[in-house]
Amino acid sequence: MNIFLDFEYSAASNHVEKRLVAVVLQQLGDDYQTFDLTSTQGKETFVKVFLKCANDPETVFVCFSLDAEYSSLLHLGINQELLYATRWIDLA
Repeated sequence: MNIFLDFEYSAASNHVEKRLVAVVLQQLGDDYQTFDLTSTQGKETFVKVFLKCANDPETVFVCFSLDAEYSSLLHLGINQELLYATRWIDLA
């Protein structure tokens, strides 16, 4: 099962810092799910969904920039060892 993953950022008021605001998760052929990462509930819900997918041995995550996605996932508290154990396709 391929899961497409893309994080979005918003510039902070000083236009230097970037703030993680949303993520899109989509399985091929399915509607996409978005998560508002500015709220605690949105973060917690995304982490639960991501962990469920990451623990499925059939899952392959697809992204455009693996470094950026890893950075975002680490920022959300996802364990680095879990990230290394998951399968990825980087389209960059």
